[in-house]
Amino acid sequence: MPIERRKLNAWDATVAVEDHGSADGTASTVIVLHSEEGPQSAAALTAGLTHENRVVLPSHPGFGGEPRVPGADRPRDLAYIYLDLLDQLEVDECAIVASSLGAWIGFEMAAMEPRRFRSIVAVSPVGVKFAGRTDRTFGEVLVGPADQITQMLYHDAALDPWRERAGPDDVVLRMEQKESFMHYVWEPYLHDPALRRLLPRISPPVLIVTGESDRFVTEDYYPAFTAALPSAELVQVAAAGHYPEIEQPAATAEFAAQFVAKNDSDRVHTRTGRGGQQ
Repeated sequence: MPIERRKLNAWDATVAVEDHGSADGTASTVIVLHSEEGPQSAAALTAGLTHENRVVLPSHPGFGGEPRVPGADRPRDLAYIYLDLLDQLEVDECAIVASSLGAWIGFEMAAMEPRRFRSIVAVSPVGVKFAGRTDRTFGEVLVGPADQITQMLYHDAALDPWRERAGPDDVVLRMEQKESFMHYVWEPYLHDPALRRLLPRISPPVLIVTGESDRFVTEDYYPAFTAALPSAELVQVAAAGHYPEIEQPAATAEFAAQFVAKNDSDRVHTRTGRGGQQ
């Protein structure tokens, strides 16, 4: 599949985008929204989807060496940027495949324009809180010993992709991304109080994919998230923590690709049936 890398203007922001595949309308489009681990963490998801789809992978402002955008302070702001990006790309309808911070952004987008999205695959989503205001839902990953944070996020700490990236450029990049993550998710920590009330608006079918060893959220968090959506199912990936797309890339990419393909097919059959009735 050809890859085009370019920068596009969207909602007064300049967004770095990888465009995998053809834009001639012959393939369905999937927008992939990476986690706080950076755009490289989405490589397996992107590769697994490009066989049958056009894949658009933006780098969140503040990640992958890209600057943050003044005035874009929360995931909801990034959602507006990406909706405008889809307008610039003339993508009227697509699927979302996203992880963690990216999944939060994706749910904000879907709450704003639910009819635009055929399906959503949310890997280890955050962004919503179901417990009380003072009850703990999310682990502390912004401060604290690095080894302790890694143990919380990964089933196998040796698979942390930053473990072997100790060069000066990598250290700077990781610190920039951590700072940007803090900028987007702090106060209130890792959730948008308004988003919980908007979840019933998200009508596309949703697949929530989690790692069996995810210690970042409370045990009841993903089942509660699944139950709060109109049409959602939950699957787990063995031997994976909060980032199954990193620890078990093949299994996670297969879940995503199959769900996207199934709902593409169901949508086509539904439209064909309606056309026949007319």
